[in-house]
Amino acid sequence: MSILNFNKDLTEKCLSFLDLVPATKILECANQQDLFWNAHIKRLRYNAEIVIGIDEDCFIFDIEALRETVEFILLNKYAYAGCPEGVVACRKQHDKIYTNSFFCIFNMKVIRESEIDFPSVAPIQGETYWPIFQALDKAGKGRFPLYLKDWDDGVTTVISSPSGKEMALHTWYARDYGKPEHYQRINNAYNSAVGRKHVEGISNNANVPA
Repeated sequence: MSILNFNKDLTEKCLSFLDLVPATKILECANQQDLFWNAHIKRLRYNAEIVIGIDEDCFIFDIEALRETVEFILLNKYAYAGCPEGVVACRKQHDKIYTNSFFCIFNMKVIRESEIDFPSVAPIQGETYWPIFQALDKAGKGRFPLYLKDWDDGVTTVISSPSGKEMALHTWYARDYGKPEHYQRINNAYNSAVGRKHVEGISNNANVPA
């Protein structure tokens, strides 16, 4: 699992939800280019079945729903599950063909077998990871678009599993965490996620790819 780390406090909050995800190697990345190019694409020879990439202000409170999502993309041979831009609950209003990087699950077996010729990281409209996703869209069944909706504060995004089960909150504006207009809002979302933390059926020995 790779976590984008702009803010150490938020990274620690994010990590506090992952204590019962087994076989997890945490890789903290300083920027999106590092997260998607170095951590995932250049390291495809890793034997990992699944790689999960999230921003540090993304709090996964339902590990069972996460497992459901992992099993769904493995069974249906999607290259990845990701969050489309240009939808109501995504703060970046670009075209829906693009994927935002705040929560992604990569099916490494499908990606390896596709032998994709990845482009160099040349930004599209300033986004360094869009070329990577465009290449991944050609692997297997491409992207499974995760279900998104707005949370109570009107800013935070709720991420749901393929069956519609809510599993994570992404608060946005991690780099502005210290500012008054975001500090308490993000903490409120974190506290809500803590209250909803659900690990039923999961133990440290459970066989969940990560």
